[in-house]
Amino acid sequence: MALAQRADTLKQKGISETHRQRTSRNHIICLVIQPDNTVLYIDIDAKANGQEVLNKVCEHHGILEEADYFGLQYALANGDLIWLNLRNRLSKHAPSSLPFNLFFKVKYFVPPYNLVQEETKHQFYLSAVQQLKLGLWDAEMSPELQSRIIALMTYVQFGSFNASTTPCKYACFWPDCRAEMPHEVLTSAANYHKQLTGMSVGSAEYELLRIAHDEVQAFGVYFYRISDTFGNKLLMGAGPKYVALCRLDSTFIEQFLYCRLKAVTIAAQVLTLNLLEDDGSVKMRNYELLNKQSADCLYRSIIEIHCFFSCDNISEDVLNRTNPSFTLFDHNGGGDYTFDVRFTSRDVHDRARRTLYHAATEASSNSTPAMGGASQSLAIPIPHAESEGHAVTSPLSFLNRTSHSNSLVSTEEEAHNSLYEAIKCQICENHPMNNVFVPCGHVTCVECSLRLTHCHICRKLIEKRQQCYFPWEVGEGHEAHSYGVQHSDLAPPNPQPGSSTSNTTSATAPALPTASVDKPDGSAVTPASSKPQRSVTFNISESPKSDDESRAEDLSSEEGMENGEDKHPGAFDFFQR
Repeated sequence: MALAQRADTLKQKGISETHRQRTSRNHIICLVIQPDNTVLYIDIDAKANGQEVLNKVCEHHGILEEADYFGLQYALANGDLIWLNLRNRLSKHAPSSLPFNLFFKVKYFVPPYNLVQEETKHQFYLSAVQQLKLGLWDAEMSPELQSRIIALMTYVQFGSFNASTTPCKYACFWPDCRAEMPHEVLTSAANYHKQLTGMSVGSAEYELLRIAHDEVQAFGVYFYRISDTFGNKLLMGAGPKYVALCRLDSTFIEQFLYCRLKAVTIAAQVLTLNLLEDDGSVKMRNYELLNKQSADCLYRSIIEIHCFFSCDNISEDVLNRTNPSFTLFDHNGGGDYTFDVRFTSRDVHDRARRTLYHAATEASSNSTPAMGGASQSLAIPIPHAESEGHAVTSPLSFLNRTSHSNSLVSTEEEAHNSLYEAIKCQICENHPMNNVFVPCGHVTCVECSLRLTHCHICRKLIEKRQQCYFPWEVGEGHEAHSYGVQHSDLAPPNPQPGSSTSNTTSATAPALPTASVDKPDGSAVTPASSKPQRSVTFNISESPKSDDESRAEDLSSEEGMENGEDKHPGAFDFFQR
């Protein structure tokens, strides 16, 4: 449950008074408590919003493009932690007196194999350990799973197993809300701890995240205390796939999948879920929270988490919805923003990979000395574009701007070479990717797939290997597997054995999709023009799918917008059946 940790260390003698003296009318001080209980002092403008504080914290950790996974919380008087709306002015919503006490935490627990930066993985690990040590994810956890998690946390913090000192340290990771640690859990944790000898700390942190994501049922869920219509005290939280309802002892009662949610309504401190039944009827369930702030936070969490994990893009209704404001001087054009989600998980992951890939490509190109006139003609315009403030996005976009008279190699040949390199297997770098792993869906070549028992990206067990046919698979004397069109003239210059070519729509003037330039991490390379775009809003019928399913299937066109019927001011329609 979202209970605040009492930050008594912040009330040490002299700290608050010192910051009050440093605080002026134009600047405010924020004390950001991190998951490892360290405190960051952030000085921002008095008119700044919460996003500026989060950006400074992420810059301190070196997190570049994955800051959207994180959020800031503040504590209420009763101990509940409330997510801060990062799009609104901080001084209007932080309830405490100066300096503001904020908590830096992971807001969206994406699968660990989607994390790009090592520092992001470390912060995910710290947030997960904090939740596990407090017993907030104890729902449906077996003793064997608890012992494995305890062994991993002990190994990361204290190192390899020591028979004389290590067993007594397991109690540091046993939550106080549980009963005394059973002897079988202690024995099992020691046995598993011995097997971790020689593992790096980063690998141990990733292993804990993988186990928590795959086996901890409440992973990534922040719970809030509620009461049902009968007065029973329960817990409710929003997860990536469902809204969870639990007892106070963390036992799951029911899981409301997002496909069952017709609408979510909030009135004062009462949250109403309109659920679709099997017979097509709609059933309303009312739950009362302790205060209006907690009700608003749970309402926002349900909408934002569903948009972040289940939608292809964020709808305009979510982006532009504002709360009514009666302030005379309103700079937001009608009130404060209701939701602060602006990107989906796929957007954040794709942007992070592209940014790091282009940075690595630019660094390698700058470090490589120019060779010959052709190399010089391609390398000279790059610093000129940077000096004018234009980012060099890809080699293809640069080649399109290069004159054929100044280059010894044609643009078309360079494009084919780039695409040919992009579809190579990421393991052997020799054969094209044409084999899909089931159930994870990642791709390698046939030769490498036969040597692997677990996926090289997500490390899941390979249950089946399925051969697939991509548009670039053009053999000698065979037709391309793309709309039945033959592209025998699109082979890359000087093809190597086992090479394959990319699919283009015209043999004379091939299109150069920018999305296929980036090197995928084991996933299928698909031109941006061939993937249908889908605008998912809560007023449009959709069936929730996971990321892997949505990449593998062609999505049908969306149904029309629902008819203009009046809504409750606090209501949010999910789907129109």
